[in-house]
Amino acid sequence: MRIIESDSQAKHLTEWLNSGVDEEIIALNVRSLYRTLPYEYLLYSPKISRRNDGRLRDRDLKKYQHIELGGWWCSGVDPLNNYVLMMWGCFKPDHPRSALDKAIAKGGHHLLCCSAQKAKSKWGIQALEQRFRIKFPHLRILRIDSESVADPSHPAMGCIAHLNEILTQYDLVIASPSLETGVSIDIRGHFDAVWGIFQGVQPVNFVRQMLARLRETVDRHIWVREWGISVVGNGSTSIGGLLRSQHVATQANIALLSAADNADLSYIDQNFQPESLQTWGKRGSVINVEMRRYRESVLGGLVEDGYTIIDAADALDDESGAVIESVKAASEELYSAECQAIADSPTISDAELKKLQDTRAKTKTEPHQQRKAELSRRYEIDVTPDLVEKDDDGWYPQLRMHYYLTLGREFLTTRDAKRAKAQLELGKNSLWKPDFNKGQLLPAVLLLENLNLLQFLTPGEHLRGSDEAIILA
Repeated sequence: MRIIESDSQAKHLTEWLNSGVDEEIIALNVRSLYRTLPYEYLLYSPKISRRNDGRLRDRDLKKYQHIELGGWWCSGVDPLNNYVLMMWGCFKPDHPRSALDKAIAKGGHHLLCCSAQKAKSKWGIQALEQRFRIKFPHLRILRIDSESVADPSHPAMGCIAHLNEILTQYDLVIASPSLETGVSIDIRGHFDAVWGIFQGVQPVNFVRQMLARLRETVDRHIWVREWGISVVGNGSTSIGGLLRSQHVATQANIALLSAADNADLSYIDQNFQPESLQTWGKRGSVINVEMRRYRESVLGGLVEDGYTIIDAADALDDESGAVIESVKAASEELYSAECQAIADSPTISDAELKKLQDTRAKTKTEPHQQRKAELSRRYEIDVTPDLVEKDDDGWYPQLRMHYYLTLGREFLTTRDAKRAKAQLELGKNSLWKPDFNKGQLLPAVLLLENLNLLQFLTPGEHLRGSDEAIILA
């Protein structure tokens, strides 16, 4: 492939201008690199193996030959040193290397890290395993998650303590957050690359730790969601804001409970373990900040860990669409089969359920039996695939809220008081504020009552945004 430098420079400039960056800033910080020049910016580390004459080894030249086709480099600046240019920076190649499918097709061994493991998760570990088994039936695949490592019939059973011996037997290892911490993969010369799909569920540090489980210096290819989807407390990004929200909520919950139950709760110690709550606030505010800029925080952390970040170009629409559809199809097929398997599981007694709940090692069918028994007791109706899916979608909390807003309103105070009493007994008249606030339903029910929400829940009645009831509400 020929490199036409003027065309590439114009393309790079257009890309940055379309991102809203001033042309003068682009000129100061961005360079178009071609042929062997990218090597000078990327492969200068003394840790990279070289021949006696100082030249890169053939395997590394082959691995990185795609960067010779050109790309842009953006220099990093040091905000603590008058914003001088740093050695670190970001390189985006014009022609990135093949993604995981193409890499697998060429052979080699790969470690894939995922942040989700449920069958319902489209990019979860189970759906990806199903998809790769269909696409590459010859591939030796090992799935490592909380279920497989506890299933006596699964090859991953108990593998955490023997990873270095077991992983070399497989071409593709797909791992859940089970490999976040506490393990070290010290294999050399087996894995060609580590891949990661991170959807904003784990804290940023967990992502960094997961990518570092393999100690060998091989390339890491990752996709990271732009923002996270989970927060601590009310999502505040300051320690004061996070702690203040808990203090206010606790006082309001105690006041509401005292008034509704006509009880004197002044004896409650609201200053339980202040140092622990302060630590919770500090860590929670950091997580909330990182979740708002999840991708940026992950990449920044990886740079601190010594990684060189190379921004991969977007995949072709047709190619990307085909991958998404195949993963979606695998996920839907897998989840449908799991819902049916739960519904078809035999009914078990209370004693058998208790035994399963207390047992860590379970066969493939036993979690289905346990889930069916729990659903049967929770809803007190026949367990069907539709019920399993509704429960996964959060049906039970919605039904509970509707119940306490309507038929069970008279029992709500007793329910909250009983829950608070149990927590006070465990804490010897002290409360851990985050847990206490999370367990109280009375404030939410009172809010919905004040909003007069029930007028919108009349069966058979259809409302439009232009209706007077909606406008007045």
